[in-house]
Amino acid sequence: PPPPPPPPPPLLYICSADLRDLHYGVGRERDFCICEIFVSELLSIGNWEVCRKSNGNTVILSVGPQVFDSLKAAENMSEKGIECEVVNCRFIKPMDSAYLKSIIERFDNVVTIEEGVKTGGFGEGVAAWLATNGYKGNIDIISLPDEFVEHGPRDLLLEKWGVNQKGIEEVILNENKTVKLQY
Repeated sequence: PPPPPPPPPPLLYICSADLRDLHYGVGRERDFCICEIFVSELLSIGNWEVCRKSNGNTVILSVGPQVFDSLKAAENMSEKGIECEVVNCRFIKPMDSAYLKSIIERFDNVVTIEEGVKTGGFGEGVAAWLATNGYKGNIDIISLPDEFVEHGPRDLLLEKWGVNQKGIEEVILNENKTVKLQY
């Protein structure tokens, strides 16, 4: 008999902010779908990218195209005297544990933003990791609600649920909305 197929690779979720250095090629071999990722520079698996460095006390962890809204929001917050670091969390799984460790000592406020739902999403994963590792600061999760979201134009729906630049700015400015998560 032929040798058994190789084991599947470890689970990897990647969410690119744009396609400037990421191109997908999909092929089929036997009964397995193979996805190849080609990049113009070698990306370390699980490594996040700091897009805007800051010495402030707030970090915005962004997934996918929300990176651009996060950068605009951070720029607007800077004009109001609030400095924010912006991180492109291009790998959702595995998460960048080295960067998450740095958050514990550096930031009082963490804001996550994603186009997914809150329950079981990226933000909850970050919150659980931070809480498990002793983070005592504030965590805000900006995401779609865990309920039926009607169909419509993307920008209109993101505006409705605050999953955009305006939503980020409101969360950062409104300390009353900040929820301290405890596990």
